Amino acid sequence: MSSTVTQIRTLIRKDFLMDWRQKHPLTGILLYVTATIYTVYLSFSAVITPAVWNALYWIILLFVTTTALAKSFIQEERRHLYYYFTVSPHVLIISKLIYSFVYLFGIGLFGLGIYIVLVGLPAFSLGLFLLNLLNGIIGLSAAFTMIASIAVHTHQKGNLMAVLGFPVILPVLLLAITNSKKIVEGANWEGVDSFSLILISVNVIIVAVTLLLFPYSWKA
Repeated sequence: MSSTVTQIRTLIRKDFLMDWRQKHPLTGILLYVTATIYTVYLSFSAVITPAVWNALYWIILLFVTTTALAKSFIQEERRHLYYYFTVSPHVLIISKLIYSFVYLFGIGLFGLGIYIVLVGLPAFSLGLFLLNLLNGIIGLSAAFTMIASIAVHTHQKGNLMAVLGFPVILPVLLLAITNSKKIVEGANWEGVDSFSLILISVNVIIVAVTLLLFPYSWKA
């Protein structure tokens, strides 16, 4: 167990170091987020309502997710044989799931901060919104990590990510956006608890399917 945890921590640290040394992808994503939010501020600041505020934020987050997580396994193509003989598939996919979640949640918080500064913050429970955001990002990061692990074996990686990703992330998006819309309109936990529990269940299913299928796709 201790060696497995050590391997997972090492792989997560490796991914962080790679992104830190290759600053162009991360800075490009942060610049994209900032520029998109500034465009929203210029275009909608005078007419924005809580429902529109919520919709625009999730649209931005969705596009950032597809850009940020598409590279999850593409950069591992040259290390395929190395990983094959050094770590188990479950160690590799767990490290990718954790890293993808932390990476996307950090970008989501960064975008939310810029969004609040430029566009403003409607009167709602920010803590409950962040809890729902956390729940939604778990599903999005797990879904795109799973799709990226499949798409890496094909010659049409970008197209396959889009085709396979949409039906997988659709239930996550519907539940997360519905919850956050209720929250920004003033709902409390009792108003979103049922959809939140369903979203947690969907996330568990996505993670379980990823852990179950990844060993077969990785060895293909």
